[in-house]
Amino acid sequence: MIKKILFLSVVAVVFGFNFTFSQVKFEKEYRLKTADVPKKALHIITMWDFKKKVKWYAEESQDGKTVEAKVCHNKHRISLEFEENGTLIDVEKTVKFSDLEEDIQ
Repeated sequence: MIKKILFLSVVAVVFGFNFTFSQVKFEKEYRLKTADVPKKALHIITMWDFKKKVKWYAEESQDGKTVEAKVCHNKHRISLEFEENGTLIDVEKTVKFSDLEEDIQ
């Protein structure tokens, strides 16, 4: 009986300890009108000749606020992330798994 209680106590402590260190992630994404987008970001987007409409989003997280442009281009989803002042942070391109070279798959 004591072994059972000791075992259950250890399990409770281990699981309780694990949950106290879990990360809490906060992200909120919402649409932006083109008029609310930083001019620097708009200028960078105009350098690409996107045929489809660019959709703008603001993203708030524990790290701060960013602006994101999303568009489909050549059958790929492209996402460009900017700082609030319009400085480009990163570019993401969604590619189908089957389109990757075999040695990468």
